[in-house]
Amino acid sequence: MPNQAYRFDVFDRLDHPRVFVVGILLFALLNLAIYWLADSSCYKIDEDCAKQHDIYSFPTAKNILDHGSIVDPTKPDQPSTYRQFPPLSGAVMALALWPLGGSDLQLLVLLQALMLLATATLVRSCLSHLSIGLANLAFLAVIFNPNLLVGVHVPQTESLFALFMTAGFAVAWGSGKDITLRRAAVFGCLFGLATLVRPSNQFLFLVLPFVFPLVAFVRGKAGIWRRPFLASIAAMTVALATISPWLAFQVNAGVGLRLSGPGLEALFILNNLKFLTKEMPGEGNGVWRGRFETEQHDRLVAENPGYEHMPRLRRDELWLADTRKYFAAVPFDVRTFAIAMAKSTIRFFISGGEGEIHSLFGMEYQPEISPIAFYGIKAFAIAYALMSRLLGMFGAFYLLTRGDRGLLVLAVGLVAYFWLAHFVHGKPRFRAVVEPQLAIFAAFGVAQLFVKRRVQAS
Repeated sequence: MPNQAYRFDVFDRLDHPRVFVVGILLFALLNLAIYWLADSSCYKIDEDCAKQHDIYSFPTAKNILDHGSIVDPTKPDQPSTYRQFPPLSGAVMALALWPLGGSDLQLLVLLQALMLLATATLVRSCLSHLSIGLANLAFLAVIFNPNLLVGVHVPQTESLFALFMTAGFAVAWGSGKDITLRRAAVFGCLFGLATLVRPSNQFLFLVLPFVFPLVAFVRGKAGIWRRPFLASIAAMTVALATISPWLAFQVNAGVGLRLSGPGLEALFILNNLKFLTKEMPGEGNGVWRGRFETEQHDRLVAENPGYEHMPRLRRDELWLADTRKYFAAVPFDVRTFAIAMAKSTIRFFISGGEGEIHSLFGMEYQPEISPIAFYGIKAFAIAYALMSRLLGMFGAFYLLTRGDRGLLVLAVGLVAYFWLAHFVHGKPRFRAVVEPQLAIFAAFGVAQLFVKRRVQAS
């Protein structure tokens, strides 16, 4: 497939650059309409809607705005201050908040809209050499995806994270034609920047040495191993260099070689444990969570004199140790895990992000405000996700039997990683980073259903 162009007769009208321009104009109008209709509190960083969607970026952004750095100036005896989350999303938020006085989020919304457009354009570039119609279809599938659109209008890390990961994906896939150290360095830098936005990709560092050899292999260049191997080493080196200033900051703060704080890991474990209760497997048992946190706090206070007056870092370390101990002691129940995993998978792949959209319009858990709008949003978001997944299955089969297996392997690997990385705590929000790859599958699914003829590239 890399050496062929595909013409899709049923999409002749999409096979024109004008579609790209019209799509951007419609995207701009749609976002203006959303902004006009949305809950205004979503655009104020210190009001309820915004607080609900961001708990990590704003503390860093506030320190940068107030003091010019992420270090807490109230503790001059400490070389640096404990931070729960990597700093890049907070730095971007600070950049967007500063011109508007530090509270209004409209400029951040604009930046996130541009990030989504850039992400979709990268997807388009991956497919444009095969068919402009196919490329435009994938582009439209990204920019009008409800799960991604809602992320534009609330303070989240997903838009920036998806942009860096998609850029890295495009570089890795495109490298099959010409694997160079320069391309590998760009890939490594993008991967490192993504890690500084959201650390959920950190375990992909383990497979970085194999990315370019794998791309070469699936593209039929297994005999050429030296350059792909050196490219992977270069990518790994640049990625580590990109995150090294943050790791140094963490070591200096007493956290150690960790991208995020121990409190974030404890929170991740608890968020998964609440889905593994036998009473409500896969449902997010809030009653259990509240009871457990109360009992855990009492236990930590009893076992650690002066606990409540300890520095935040020390308290989080004790919290993490206790949470790990509890998690290790939980008996593994196959039935409970299977149900929780199945429901997590459904939320990750099929849920349309309707809860986030309801929150954006001030009607979360309140269908009585406008039943037609509430259920209409829910039905459309789920239908979009379900249809995309069904088309994606056809698209994956198309790539496997008649397409570029390199694209298939990279995309499936990335999707599978982020699906499994969140264990039983799957959410459509966590899917945002791989929506571009899922859009590519959906576009090829359309090809599988409607392609009329294949034309050799000139």
